[in-house]
Amino acid sequence: MESYDVIRHKLSAFITRYYKTRMIRGVFLFLCFGVLFWLGMLTLEYFLWLSPNSRLVLLVLALCATAILLVTYIGFPMLYLFRLKDGLTLKKAAEIIGRHFPGVDDRLVNLIDLAGDSERTELLLASIEQRSRELSPIPFQQAIDLKKSFKYARLLLIPLLAIGGIWLSGKISDYMDSLDRVVHYDMAYEKPAPFRFVVLNEPLRTVEKKDFVLKVKTEGEMQPEQALIVINGTKRMMAEAGGQYSFSFTSPEGSQDFYFEANDVRSRTYTLETISPPVIEQFYTVLDYPSYLNRVPDTLKGTGNALIPEGTRVSWKVKAVNTEKVGLTSGDSLFGFGRDQNAFTLRKTLFRDLVYEIKTSNSELQDYERLGYSLRVVKDANPVLDLEEVRDTITNTVEYLGRAQDDYGISELSIVYYEEGKESDSEVLELASPGVKEYAFGYDFPTGLALEKGKSYNYFFRITDNDAIRGGKSIQSRIFRTKVLDDQQERSRQLEEQKEILGNLDRGVEKMKQQEDQLNSIERTQREKKALDYNDQKEIKDFLKSQQQQEAMMEKFTKELRETMNRGQADEYEEKLLKERLERQELEAKKNEQLLRELEELADKIDKQEMAERLEEIGKRQQNSKRNLSQLLELTKRYYVTEKASELSNRLNKLAEKEETLSKINQDQDFNIEEQGKINQDFEEIGKDLQELRKLNEDLKKPFPMDTGEDKEREVKEDLNDALEELKRGDGEESAGKNQAQENNNEAKTKQRQAAAKMRQMSEALQQSAMSGGGESMAEDAEMLRQILDNLLVFSLK
Repeated sequence: MESYDVIRHKLSAFITRYYKTRMIRGVFLFLCFGVLFWLGMLTLEYFLWLSPNSRLVLLVLALCATAILLVTYIGFPMLYLFRLKDGLTLKKAAEIIGRHFPGVDDRLVNLIDLAGDSERTELLLASIEQRSRELSPIPFQQAIDLKKSFKYARLLLIPLLAIGGIWLSGKISDYMDSLDRVVHYDMAYEKPAPFRFVVLNEPLRTVEKKDFVLKVKTEGEMQPEQALIVINGTKRMMAEAGGQYSFSFTSPEGSQDFYFEANDVRSRTYTLETISPPVIEQFYTVLDYPSYLNRVPDTLKGTGNALIPEGTRVSWKVKAVNTEKVGLTSGDSLFGFGRDQNAFTLRKTLFRDLVYEIKTSNSELQDYERLGYSLRVVKDANPVLDLEEVRDTITNTVEYLGRAQDDYGISELSIVYYEEGKESDSEVLELASPGVKEYAFGYDFPTGLALEKGKSYNYFFRITDNDAIRGGKSIQSRIFRTKVLDDQQERSRQLEEQKEILGNLDRGVEKMKQQEDQLNSIERTQREKKALDYNDQKEIKDFLKSQQQQEAMMEKFTKELRETMNRGQADEYEEKLLKERLERQELEAKKNEQLLRELEELADKIDKQEMAERLEEIGKRQQNSKRNLSQLLELTKRYYVTEKASELSNRLNKLAEKEETLSKINQDQDFNIEEQGKINQDFEEIGKDLQELRKLNEDLKKPFPMDTGEDKEREVKEDLNDALEELKRGDGEESAGKNQAQENNNEAKTKQRQAAAKMRQMSEALQQSAMSGGGESMAEDAEMLRQILDNLLVFSLK
């Protein structure tokens, strides 16, 4: 019976598979017929808009139909499947299997009948066992094909196509509304209007007291010609344009409810909400200027634009309502204000231009109010120095006239000086600390400077402003150069000035001779003519004007000459006599100039006779002036020759000391050669001056018996050249042997000592010549000329 039990188990599995197949097929049928039934019901409601009672009946029918389909196609197969209800018997299952498998036929049914026989003989049992073993290999479950059950899924395409068609028609939402009406059968529904209102600018929120334009359109089968908006029970017409309607809420406050009406169609109620904006009530900009400007802080009300100095501390103060944040933005930078209730503050020190915006924000509105401003920063300008150099060649003084300017103030005016080539050791002398914007000054160089004689210096003026940010900005003038002359150099310079003035006086005397000839010509013309015409008068005026210029020039030259003598080294008595003579000549020139000016003014008013007398007087004065000036020029030349001789004597003496010192020291050979070369060059310059002195002496009307040592000069030149050659020779032979080099150096020192001795002899001879012959002659000539001048003055007064 074991084989029969296997047959029974396989039959039971077949029955389970059989009802599974029916349940799968039932699910597909239920879904197909159920969805089609509900679509039909919704279509009926969609077109008919049934009453509540009709919708209730329709809902009950739909629920009943759904329940019947559910029980029929799914419920019963599940009862059979779970053996909750008797269904397919073993014999009925054997018949189904026999029909499916041709080789089985009735054999399985007969086996079931034999197994049901109550008489269990051994022969019967053996027959059952034999037949069971024969039928056991047959797969009973293959008699049921589950895949065929899934073919019913194709039925679902019918409701899906119906739903797709509704969706494509755009009525899917209306069908869903129909479902909602059927489900809520007890609610009253009205058939929708042919159009509906759609608000275009939702959400309905605006800023308080800011106009808001509401825009609305209609959607549907038709469009009304007019539309109304109802606000708090008040109806107002909306403007229509391009199929849209609009209405402007003017300065709305708080929340406002409203709805739309048109052709007895009313919309739902809408609400316009207003937002309180962040608003600035007061705005101040406080400008705290840098302390060094000494300016009182300024407060700007209602603006943030200003032109400010560099380094100004700017404070922005804002009082705002409905505001949570105030910010300042500039470019990509954002700075937040500090808050104290409704007061907001921000401080910044500015060194460059700032273009910025002040922005206010709260939880509802970000950067609502944007105020644009700009602060232009004026850099502290560099100070300006305008300097003029005024040189007096007579007094050898230098005056500097300057004007310093700065936009806020000059803190210091100083002069910086240093020995040429030693800029790192510069010294600073503060001249003034004006503390004003514009400062004019004058400075006599080298007042207050510790300069050493015989050295060259560079110097410049420097002004510093009061820019506290940078510690003061400075600007300097161009660099000036000067050499502080020693006594000998100063004396040489003075003698050169005297020489130049003497040349001017010489040319002046020549010009006076020409003017004398011109005056003689004018006098002859007057004697020959009975009356003077216009051209004659013009010639006389031109002559008088030229004579005035000449007298002014001679006055200037005599004054310059007297100034140079004030710094001379001559005998006090001799210098006094010559100065007196120069002063008299200067006064005489002034008188002549005044007389000529008066005569020029009267030239058109006086007659021919008086003009002739005046011209004759001028001629006499001119002759006396020429004679006096010639005498004075001769005296001054003699004075210059003696002074030049004395100056050359001193130079020779100093050069002799220098040569003698060089012969005694032991220095590097290159140093000795270089120094000896300089001494040779200096003596060459003295030789040129001696030659010039000899010529000047010879040009005097009464030359001095002066010993200028021409022979000694040639000998000194030879000794100096020999010394230099010996030094060079010793330097060249130093590598060959020490003895030879030493011998050359000794020979050079001998020559140096000889040259020094001869230069001293030349110096003494010049000094004695200047003191003996020059002084006596100068005194005699000066006294004689004084007497002549006195006589001329008496004659002139008469």
